[in-house]
Amino acid sequence: MTRTIRTLGLAARHDFLIQVTCPSCRHEACFLAGDLASIYGEGRSIASLRFKCSQCHGPDGRALPFRQESSRKREMVVWRPVKVKAQG
Repeated sequence: MTRTIRTLGLAARHDFLIQVTCPSCRHEACFLAGDLASIYGEGRSIASLRFKCSQCHGPDGRALPFRQESSRKREMVVWRPVKVKAQG
């Protein structure tokens, strides 16, 4: 039986990464699902995540979950999201 990974909590429990691709310039970024779940909440839908491209500042990127296979390791950068408190 297979299950569709739709929420950040489910992706985090299965140790998935979230890959975001810019529709304009095809720039890619990867995040740990657990990191995103700690900021946005475990019930948040992966499809509802919004990201702005750091290269072209284009529109919302498309976020997709994927599992890093240990037999096919490739070098990649995994970004860590943080919350920043505003001064004032």
